[in-house]
Amino acid sequence: MADAKSARGIESIIADLRFGIRQFRRRPFSTTTMVVVLALGIGFNTALFVFVYSLMNSPPPGMARQESLVRIRGIDRTRPGQTVGREFSYPEYREYASQQTLFSAVAAWTSSDVVFDLGAGNESLLSGAATYVTANYFQVLGVSPMMGAGLPTDGRADDSAPQLVAVISHVLWDQYFGRAPDAVGKTVKVNDVPVTIVGIAPRRFAGARTGGSQVRVWLPLNARPILQRTPAALAGYDSAFLGLVAVLRPGIQVGQTLPTVQAIATRTVQQTTRGLASGALSTDVVTLLGDNYFPPSGEAPDTIGRATSLLIPLLILLITCTNVSTLLAGLAVARRREIAVRLSLGAPRRRIVRQLVTESVLLALAAGGLGLGVIWVLLRLFDSSVPDVQLMLDWRGLLFTFGFAVATGILFGISPALHATRLPLSAVLKGTAGAIVANRSRLQSGLVVAQIAFTQPALLGMGALTLEMIADLRQLPSPAFADRILDVRFNTNPRYGSMDQNREDTLRRLQGRLAATPGVLAVVPQENDDDYFDIAVHRSDRVTGMELGASLPVRAQAAPPGYFPLMGIPIVRGRDFNASGEDSTSAVIGADLARRLWGTADPIGRRFTSAGPNQRTASAFMVVGVVDETKAGLSAGTDDGQRVFVPTVRVTGHLLIRTQGPAQPQIPAIRSLANTEAPELPLVSVRTLAAIEDSQRSSIVSVITATIGVGVVALFLSAIGLYAVVACAVGQRVREIGIRGALGADRRQVVGLFLFRGLRLSLVGLTVGLAISVIVIRLIAVARGEDPPAGIVGLAALVACVVIGVALMASWIPARRAVHVDPLEALRIE
Repeated sequence: MADAKSARGIESIIADLRFGIRQFRRRPFSTTTMVVVLALGIGFNTALFVFVYSLMNSPPPGMARQESLVRIRGIDRTRPGQTVGREFSYPEYREYASQQTLFSAVAAWTSSDVVFDLGAGNESLLSGAATYVTANYFQVLGVSPMMGAGLPTDGRADDSAPQLVAVISHVLWDQYFGRAPDAVGKTVKVNDVPVTIVGIAPRRFAGARTGGSQVRVWLPLNARPILQRTPAALAGYDSAFLGLVAVLRPGIQVGQTLPTVQAIATRTVQQTTRGLASGALSTDVVTLLGDNYFPPSGEAPDTIGRATSLLIPLLILLITCTNVSTLLAGLAVARRREIAVRLSLGAPRRRIVRQLVTESVLLALAAGGLGLGVIWVLLRLFDSSVPDVQLMLDWRGLLFTFGFAVATGILFGISPALHATRLPLSAVLKGTAGAIVANRSRLQSGLVVAQIAFTQPALLGMGALTLEMIADLRQLPSPAFADRILDVRFNTNPRYGSMDQNREDTLRRLQGRLAATPGVLAVVPQENDDDYFDIAVHRSDRVTGMELGASLPVRAQAAPPGYFPLMGIPIVRGRDFNASGEDSTSAVIGADLARRLWGTADPIGRRFTSAGPNQRTASAFMVVGVVDETKAGLSAGTDDGQRVFVPTVRVTGHLLIRTQGPAQPQIPAIRSLANTEAPELPLVSVRTLAAIEDSQRSSIVSVITATIGVGVVALFLSAIGLYAVVACAVGQRVREIGIRGALGADRRQVVGLFLFRGLRLSLVGLTVGLAISVIVIRLIAVARGEDPPAGIVGLAALVACVVIGVALMASWIPARRAVHVDPLEALRIE
């Protein structure tokens, strides 16, 4: 009995599917429109799911996920209230590697920035990275070179003779060797040391840690002291610079390893000479993923930021789904006679509702399949443009997409189905269904209002983001001599060399050699990191009538003697810093900041105090000069506050080089000289300020373009829904239009009738959407402790005008059909 009932249920569902497919074949245009619209919404959310899931669960690019492949992570709790990652010393690595009952193998690696010389002169010098690995590194990761034998697997890193051989990345092989098969066996120079290529890494493989340059080579660990000009540093526990990966023994779970690795970390604390407290260092073990190199920081997640990032996909989904619900409601009106006949023949209402919901689910499944197909194609085309994330479209993505599609089809198909089956049968069968049409029309109108209400905050949010990025675009510095100034940056991470006087002496010597290079006018040292703090006017230097409320955020930028002439920044009052070292607590400020602090009064000799800690160890600064940054093409302020110039350079991180002519042709000579004079200092980049500005501008423009594109899609979807409502209204009122025409009604009045309806729906939707937008903006502002964005009222007015304009166009196009209705043909319609 139960089996027979189940079989009848299955047959009934199959019949519903067949009937739905026949209905779609009869209306190919409407069906295609609904599938494409739904595919936009479902595909957008699927793409977001794929990206977030891949970011959190995918292995490093170029590798397959294996549950037995784990990452051993160091944890540092020496800072109060903070949990940060730490790296391992070589002796500690050997202790983990000795745990043969837990791990089949443990591999170690460390990376450094290097300069490559590909053998074609100075033009072939380029910056990249070198990863120094233990002999079993590739075997532990389960990665084999796609070409060549790879690194030697015999010998231990601490006692075997260094072998200067390397596996090069696929990007390096592709872009600089032209995928030549004979690249294996060639010699390249890494930090001016000849190295033989013994293998080509697989495509997208960049190692066990994401991030960093894709132009990379892998070498034996014992080659590091030779190429980096650093001590071997393999003997003591205090020299920690290694990352670790391991393979678990069969049957061993991650949790079983924790007591042992934590005991090793405890012994490490006792072995170090830093006098660490018990428990200051710890270790955990996790499955190797691309995004879990560092342990969790322990900080609370940015709930507001996450909610804001999910708001746009949610609004896009709601817009697409209400759009499809609008179209389904219109189709239900067109099928009212068919539904009435079926009901009059005894079909249960729930049976017809199920049929209609089945059709909406079919549409959603087709849309999900289309969205997946588009995402699959995009992944194949643009997968390499996301180098640090291995995007995965697997069974989880399929399950999410089709489960999401089924839920969407049911939730947004049930309301049109219920309304379509709530019919007075006698009125429909007699053809007097005006009340029914009005009822269905009210449903469609309500859906369009909801759609526009969702569109308005979506457009407002994207518009606010666009305006913010445009403001950032305008604030990008455009130095007057941008094409004649080189920005030369070195890696100042202590793991690449001690920040001692020898290092500074080397950079000072390099600075002198660069200044003597033909075509170079000046060289000025800079810092990689600026100092941010708050300032307030000194109590004794306040000017009457100037009210300075809260302290001002500033960014302290190093400007040693020679900086202002090099950058072309004019000093409009006071003087430059002198080279005697007497200006350690002096400052030069911009004219805009001087007006904010002291109005029209002379700022020279006045002081401002640091309202919080700063890295200059100064509590007060005296103004010795005022510059006009805008005349040099620089913005007076930044997102973090006004710029304050100080004379001292704490740690030389990079150099600014002014050339006599265009600086781009000088880059190979600069690279070569830096590599020769300071081979132990990793050279990160050598670019002109013009190239840096172009790169920043291009990135911002790309984001603006993508944001505007999403906004246009949202607006287009709303236009489709409004068009469908007005077109449906015209089709439903053909007889009325014919009567009006026969009685002599003006055609413009008929068009205006439908045009006014579209405008009325738009205004109602905008009103609701504006209320939603105001509430959301205020809630986000309160949560962030900030005022609502400036200009938000004007932006809301602009969005309203755009939506109304699109709504009028979407209403006018189908309304024009009304003037072409033949009164005689219309009067024959029952």
